[in-house]
Amino acid sequence: DMIARYNVETGGKEWITEPFKDALYISNILSHGDLLIVSFVDSETPVKALNTSDGSVKWSISDLDVFAQLFLHKDRLYVTHNDILRLVNSETGETIKEISFEDSGLGGIENVGIFGEHLYIKGAKGVALYSVENLEEINIWLPKGQIEESQRKGDRLFVKTSPLFGLNSY
Repeated sequence: DMIARYNVETGGKEWITEPFKDALYISNILSHGDLLIVSFVDSETPVKALNTSDGSVKWSISDLDVFAQLFLHKDRLYVTHNDILRLVNSETGETIKEISFEDSGLGGIENVGIFGEHLYIKGAKGVALYSVENLEEINIWLPKGQIEESQRKGDRLFVKTSPLFGLNSY
């Protein structure tokens, strides 16, 4: 895979990166200021920030697993891999804080979002809320079942669950 920048008015190509040969494919691209933050699957450097002006690499993260998910809120970049949530400085790529959910009971991290002024972390078996400001834990819910969907309405969170492995108790 490669990334190219085109002029919207003329259709002309302005630059193109060299092929990312160490990656199976690009899984996500986030535009943030002068950067494109890119996550790759099966790469030695699963997250790279490219300069939008010329496509050069400004910073990269190489100490993650082979797959990382990205979530950007304001100037905060959240990177998840396996059971780890990492807050990263979006301008430098430096880790600000890292939280392990390995023993939390969440069942991995499936997605991250914003719930009011809270960071919402959904796993296969639970939901966690953390403060966006300081990444302090607010609450973790572990219903007896697989979490399939969730919806926020006002200050309430509704979670649809189904039995895990054929169990019928909630």
